[in-house]
Amino acid sequence: MNDLSLMYKRILSLIGTGKENARQVSYIASVLNLSNRQVREAVSDMVVKHKISIGTSNSHGSCGYYFISTDDEKEETINNLKSRAFKILKRMNAISKAPLKGQEKIEL
Repeated sequence: MNDLSLMYKRILSLIGTGKENARQVSYIASVLNLSNRQVREAVSDMVVKHKISIGTSNSHGSCGYYFISTDDEKEETINNLKSRAFKILKRMNAISKAPLKGQEKIEL
């Protein structure tokens, strides 16, 4: 982990171990004076390029990022990511089939 940037190390220092210690993106961003997008992109990069096991949860009371510490947390993170990926692919498919004209005439 010595090859991580200072920003990445600071983000990691704010992430707790286990789902019950998850930290919200907005909290991390606020403490480090970063945008939510910067935090999300950095976490993604650390997971993909550096193989750091950072989980994500959308559960009430434990929403945010955390270091995965159990097989159940790992499985939950995988299922969460699969669900999000499926929704994105579904939306992409709908957009690819949608007409380019006509929606501006939809009345509110």
